[in-house]
Amino acid sequence: TGAVNRQTDRLNVTDFLKGGVQDIADKIEAGEVDDFLEAIAMAESQGKGRKGVTDAIAERMSKA
Repeated sequence: TGAVNRQTDRLNVTDFLKGGVQDIADKIEAGEVDDFLEAIAMAESQGKGRKGVTDAIAERMSKA
């Protein structure tokens, strides 16, 4: 899964967030990173804070 370079309980959030907004949002919406949503949200809010990414996180968290 490309940037989602993870083991069963790990995700390199920094690498994950290097992708384009649409690519990141697609992976979030597909549920590929559900176990890591809080860490992704924290890292994104402390970094670029891209609306497309934060919106995708919020939407996915509301479904969980």
